[in-house]
Amino acid sequence: MADQVAQPTEASNTTLQIVSFNCKSIKSCSATVRDLIRQNDFVLIQEHWLFEGQLNLIGEIDANVNYAAKGVDKYDPLPPIYLPRGYGGVAIIWKMNLDSIIKTLDDGRERIQCVEVLGKDNNNLILISIYLPSTGSRDHYEEFKDTIDQLNEIVLKYQDTHYIIIGGDLNEDLGNIDRINKRKDYLEKFVKETGLKYDNEGKTFVKVNGEECSELDYFLHKLGKIKPTHKQVLNSVMNNTSDHHPIKMKILYGISNDADCKNLTKDCTNRAVKWDKVDIDLYVAITNEQSDSILNMPLETLEQATSVLEQVHGFLNDAAATCAANKPRYNAKPKLNVWSPDIKLALDEMRKYYAQWVKQGKIKDPENNIYQQRLRTKKEFRRQVRIENAKVKDTEKQRIMETRTKDTKLFHQLVKINRKNRGNAIMDLHVGDICMSGEQNVMEGFKQHFRNLATPEESTVLENRQYHQQVEYEIGLITEMVKDKNIPPATLEELQKAIKSINKGKSADIYGITVEHILHAGKNLEMLLLNLINIIFKEGKVPDMLKEGLLTPVFKNKGEKNMATNYRGITVLPVLNKVIETIVKLRINPAVLITQNVTQRGFTAGSGPANAALPVEEIYREAKDNNQEYELVLLDAKSAFDVVIHSHLMKRLYHAGIDDKHWTIIQTKKSVAINIKPKPTKKETLLEEYTLNEAIMPRVDSAMHLGIIRTNSMKQNIIANIEENIKKSRRSAYALLGSGFHGENGLDMETIIHLFKIYILPVLLYGMDLLTPQSLDLEKLEKFQKKMLKQLMSLPTNTPDPAINILTGILPVEAQIHLKVMTLFINVCTQPNESLEKQLARRQLCIKSMNSNSWFIEVKTIMLKYDLGNASEWLDIQMKKDELLNKAKKGISAYWIERITSLAKLYTGLRYLNSDIFMPGKIHPILRIKHQSPRDSKRVPTKIKLLTGTYILQPLRYKIYKEGTEDHCIACECKEETLEHLLIECEAWNYLRDPILQTIKNLLTTNGNVRVEDLTCEMTIQVLMDITKIQKRYTESHLT
Repeated sequence: MADQVAQPTEASNTTLQIVSFNCKSIKSCSATVRDLIRQNDFVLIQEHWLFEGQLNLIGEIDANVNYAAKGVDKYDPLPPIYLPRGYGGVAIIWKMNLDSIIKTLDDGRERIQCVEVLGKDNNNLILISIYLPSTGSRDHYEEFKDTIDQLNEIVLKYQDTHYIIIGGDLNEDLGNIDRINKRKDYLEKFVKETGLKYDNEGKTFVKVNGEECSELDYFLHKLGKIKPTHKQVLNSVMNNTSDHHPIKMKILYGISNDADCKNLTKDCTNRAVKWDKVDIDLYVAITNEQSDSILNMPLETLEQATSVLEQVHGFLNDAAATCAANKPRYNAKPKLNVWSPDIKLALDEMRKYYAQWVKQGKIKDPENNIYQQRLRTKKEFRRQVRIENAKVKDTEKQRIMETRTKDTKLFHQLVKINRKNRGNAIMDLHVGDICMSGEQNVMEGFKQHFRNLATPEESTVLENRQYHQQVEYEIGLITEMVKDKNIPPATLEELQKAIKSINKGKSADIYGITVEHILHAGKNLEMLLLNLINIIFKEGKVPDMLKEGLLTPVFKNKGEKNMATNYRGITVLPVLNKVIETIVKLRINPAVLITQNVTQRGFTAGSGPANAALPVEEIYREAKDNNQEYELVLLDAKSAFDVVIHSHLMKRLYHAGIDDKHWTIIQTKKSVAINIKPKPTKKETLLEEYTLNEAIMPRVDSAMHLGIIRTNSMKQNIIANIEENIKKSRRSAYALLGSGFHGENGLDMETIIHLFKIYILPVLLYGMDLLTPQSLDLEKLEKFQKKMLKQLMSLPTNTPDPAINILTGILPVEAQIHLKVMTLFINVCTQPNESLEKQLARRQLCIKSMNSNSWFIEVKTIMLKYDLGNASEWLDIQMKKDELLNKAKKGISAYWIERITSLAKLYTGLRYLNSDIFMPGKIHPILRIKHQSPRDSKRVPTKIKLLTGTYILQPLRYKIYKEGTEDHCIACECKEETLEHLLIECEAWNYLRDPILQTIKNLLTTNGNVRVEDLTCEMTIQVLMDITKIQKRYTESHLT
């Protein structure tokens, strides 16, 4: 009969992977179930041992699953407070991306769970999870037959219209011909009568002593011409605490066209736990209990430590899943995006009066009380929804406004929301000369590529074979010398400090653990971890399981996506490994710093890329001063730490003073030369050739050094970097705000300007503190900033520049560069006296004249401009870094406040803008007006145009568009349209204006200490435009 069902073509089929598993308590076997569902599409569960009130725990196994389940008390629910030990129960778990093709069916009782999978051309599939009774009960045979008969009815019901797959624990060995009983005979008859098929592939049940004794788990299927794979017994699943092995099958199946199921392949990514939704108290209690039980176990060897680590990883994952907030069983989209108790009350009231209105016959009579109540409650319901939406927007805005630094996580979230697309997977990958196609082959290609990168090239060893052999011999001697030098055990304080120093919000490691799993756990876990770490310190060796990491290929955003060389590997190491590394690093860091090269600036506290780039910049300036050519040779180290020959590094580490068991725990591809000319137009002299490993180094016109483009001359450096920074800033803005962004895109002015300051400005000004552009080059940056800010605020390009600074609180680019210059100089001042930067500063400030191009003379000029004192004295000044920064900021801010406010007073169009409250870094109160609707987004730009004198009135409109009369107001056609006429005098708008003006007058005279006779036309306009200009005057008068 089932052969009558139309078969989908093989080309349109998708491989569905289905697993059946008797888990014997899903609580204790959650890790196994989680792994199974991540690697497959469906998992049919038997004996989950949950009652109806506990079924939500299935959904907490993984955030990416949904389920249908039944407890043994499905039709006779037990009170939650009187639950006995769990037993029985069935479920079907599937990936959330299959929700659209899944329909739960009510067929069968508590031992049977059915779902329907929607297929193409109505060729649907029935999945059934079944748990047949064992022989342990008195009435097992009757119960067994009853369950088989239920199953028979289901097969008869669906066999003509659906494909059928039954998976589960049948509690009978159909492959054992020597075992004959009534139960087995009844089951075999059922299979034969219904035409179901199955295969025997191995024993699935394990005795207590570990012996595999019988095959009890099967797939019974009726699939017509669809050919499934043979049943596979998964007898090597890690962490399986059940006495059953999972079984697996695959089928090629055409899923429904309207189902979004493009990603049915396995997803091994560990989803991050939402810790803000976790019951922390419960999590602490569970982890304390689990840690207590493990603390009593023997823990003296590295093997025992490895076993304990496995258990720690397991119970941390399980505890987090157990304590996570309950999520909806289905991924259905709600009709409302927000919900609150007030909305619920308003909705109930609206439904109440709607029902009464319907009962009356839906009479739309304005005099009808029920009809009026229906309209009122409907309006109130919508109002509550708008209020809640506004609260959500305020929360999101607050989150953005609290971001004071360049938070890359928030940036990428905003970009993702803006672009609303997902990354495209590559279908083929070129590794060397080989092209690999298909998902599995692409993954294998990445493995091969990164394996090659991590293997030292044989040529490198051969070139220095004698030295390499000497190093290896020395490493052997060092190993013998340090193996008996014990190290102090880790203290609880060291452990706590290390845990707190690890960055939060990062990806989970290969075991699904993040640092939050440890931070939020109980104190008992800290003691357990301390014992583990001290065992490792005692043995002087880190377990292999802590050396495994998750490597993710990340595209470098250059070149072809299908070239393996265009990907860098980002590896996530186990969190416990990071804790150990941090403790060791804090211990050995003082010894390493003593032997560190004085020019080393990377990975050095109190320093940064600008410190390392400063000497290079000074070389360019020296070349210009001396009218002399230099050669800048940039070496790009070939061996990163994961590629370098580690024995050579370990030798250096030993000679740095790490001569105990800490030593055992820790166990240039592109190089170019640039000719620097004093002037860009100067002819080249005969250039020297440089060789590296007998290869001539290529000469280039430009190269990147610490994010700054280096070219043949100082001038070309500035030009190249300004062009690159402007390009990057524009792309950052488009990625964040969308191409053609403006101030009417839903974000309020305050938020969008804050985003500009933290995400776009740093890109625009990167490296400018070293290059210090002047005149025309500086104007390019200034124009870009002004244009972008005007665009964000929907203002025309002819808006006065001082208005932009006053409204946004953002200083001109020149001022920002000067502040960055002073920040870098203060960093140099606070360096140790023996540092290269400070010695260079003393020399240049001592011997260079004011006509020099030296960067330190630029600093001297800036300090003179802002009256900040003598640069040489700052090198020895006894002030803290923060105090020096505040002094520089105050001096620079005071200068530009005076300059900008004095310029603003020269513009007649800005007469109503209060420039006296301008303060760098603080936005004008006008831009803090909240946007509660899309209409508000358009009102604020209009007000700003009126405030800045850029609103087009009729006289100018006529000149531009020849629209209406030459200067008369189009609304009333009585007088010339001026700002005063538009806001105060035009009679055409009296019906809108008068109530608002009267309300404002009442507020001012009643609460604002303003006399009625003071409310002149000019003052009324000022109140409407920018009340802050008169606010201070009347506040002081009121206080007097």
